[in-house]
Amino acid sequence: MLVIDFLQLIQDLRRQTQFFYQTPTQKWACGPISVITIKEQPCLVIQMTTQPRSLQQWELTVLLNKPDYLNLPVYLQIEQQLIAVYGFRLTNGEAWIS
Repeated sequence: MLVIDFLQLIQDLRRQTQFFYQTPTQKWACGPISVITIKEQPCLVIQMTTQPRSLQQWELTVLLNKPDYLNLPVYLQIEQQLIAVYGFRLTNGEAWIS
């Protein structure tokens, strides 16, 4: 999923909606954002942390809504593994990235 598509998906969520990712053993929260190169293509990477507080909808919108980022694919980084973002589901006011 490209940044511009992700921003379109999250624009109607409550500003305080937090974003998480679930592995079989751990709940991960959205943390710092960086741009890296994978196979000679720049990609936007959201670092996932084990902290209880995650980035909220408004924070992600501010951080990602930059002209240089809009056409970059979005990945999550959990430890050393990169996971492509395809969407999310809402559960109990939280957004769970898939």
